[in-house]
Amino acid sequence: MRIIGVGKNNSNDVTPMVEGRVLPFVKDSDTYNVWEHWESQDRDLIFLDKEGYFYSKLNLNSQFPEGDIVEIIDQILDQ
Repeated sequence: MRIIGVGKNNSNDVTPMVEGRVLPFVKDSDTYNVWEHWESQDRDLIFLDKEGYFYSKLNLNSQFPEGDIVEIIDQILDQ
């Protein structure tokens, strides 16, 4: 399993967040426009299946649903 952060395609500088850290983080672009295609919002946790395709997402703005996260991970690993 791998975890990566994806920032939306905007003018926000992510350097202060990632500088000096080992943090896999990329910034979306007009070419790929992942945020729009996946209808993402701030603090979305996106899960990809074993082939790298979109599987599910949860928004973490109001809560951190640990049980839901574990269930989705288990479903992906059982595929």
